[in-house]
Amino acid sequence: MRLVHFADLHLGTENYGRPDPQTGLSSRLFDFLRCFDTAVDCAIERQADLIVFAGDAYRSREPNPTHQREFVQRIHRLVSAGIPVLLVAGNHDLPSLPAKASSLDVFSALEVPGVTVIRRPQVIDQETKSGIIRCACLPALPRAALLQNEDRQLDADALRRALSRRLTQVAASLADRVADFSPSILVAHIGVEGAMLGSEASLISGAEPVAPLEAVADPKYSYVALGHVHRFQEMNPRPPVVYCGSLDRVDFGEEGQEKGFVVVDIERDSAASPDGWRASPPNPWRASYEFVPTPARRFLTIDIQVSGADATTQVEQAIAAANISQAIVRVRVTMNEEQPLDEERLRSSLGAAFVALPVSKQVRAAAVPRAPGVAERMTDPLAALAEYLKLRQVSQERARALRAKAQDMLAALRHDAEPLLDAAHDALVRSADPPAPQLPPSPNLRRTSRRAGNGSGATQS
Repeated sequence: MRLVHFADLHLGTENYGRPDPQTGLSSRLFDFLRCFDTAVDCAIERQADLIVFAGDAYRSREPNPTHQREFVQRIHRLVSAGIPVLLVAGNHDLPSLPAKASSLDVFSALEVPGVTVIRRPQVIDQETKSGIIRCACLPALPRAALLQNEDRQLDADALRRALSRRLTQVAASLADRVADFSPSILVAHIGVEGAMLGSEASLISGAEPVAPLEAVADPKYSYVALGHVHRFQEMNPRPPVVYCGSLDRVDFGEEGQEKGFVVVDIERDSAASPDGWRASPPNPWRASYEFVPTPARRFLTIDIQVSGADATTQVEQAIAAANISQAIVRVRVTMNEEQPLDEERLRSSLGAAFVALPVSKQVRAAAVPRAPGVAERMTDPLAALAEYLKLRQVSQERARALRAKAQDMLAALRHDAEPLLDAAHDALVRSADPPAPQLPPSPNLRRTSRRAGNGSGATQS
């Protein structure tokens, strides 16, 4: 039995795009559709028995009609080829209110043959041309579905633990309902502990629940198809617990990541596998899978540090050394001092890019050198201030004003601190054992007391 597992299409993501000259639509829409078509074509060519979609068809919960049309057309191609489609709703597919329709409900409302939409946790027996496969389905669960009255008193960490515990209970309940039927799979749009995130990390709330790996890696399943995390990864080898990742890159947070979908073959395990593993009853089926890459748009960051007078030439050379052809490119320049960049020349250098972001420039704050002998003169605050103003090349008029202000502040501090210092000195003299001779306060004692006499016992620097 052959499955095609994909997720996180996010159709309608248009950042870093440009209007297509013929249609006026965002060029990024065509990027995502090209990747979607790769998965559809592969499923048809390899005669898949079932399409498993693990959530997030659109970027928006309320997609525009154009995006819906493009998605429906490709689902129609699959069912027309005799391949049933299982759509498990993701968090981007679900409406803000439970009573509202989701972006996938059009298939249920029209009772489209061969398409099954799952909005609630449930177990179904899916018919395919190669037989029946039992599918435990765990769509994204809104927080309201997991919250209870007592949660109002919990802080953020305790709330997250409570929600994760209930999510785990839902997953365990599904495994119980699968019973001993095989082959069986789990299709879930959830976060799993230990998953490496992509750009969706910035979209996931800190209080979002996650399930422990053991809650989904139940040996009753032959394969676990996950969505929600955009990075392709295997969380568990037996049974395979796999995030197929997103079909295309969303932003620079996914730069360098593989993008694609997964083709899964589930077969009866009549003999031991090469590594010696045999599926134990009640699950005599084992799964193997292949990650199939899509022609995802490349994202490329060029970081360069420049110095000297001709900064533009150095940036041009860095661009020429990179493969920017048809990529979405950003250039980040770091320099030690402010230098001009010829924007027109740099735009020309980036002409082969699909989209080039404006060059960003960061100037490092130069360290102010300390003149010889400063450490020796730091005992006098006014002398230290004079040295600082000299190094900063402050004008004479402003330097005089700052010195006068500093003198006023020091005089006020001495006036307020003198009685406290005298009292502290007298107390120290009276508590001495044996009685110390009455000596006038020494300059060293006053200086130490001034540092420690802040009223709290804390050392002031």
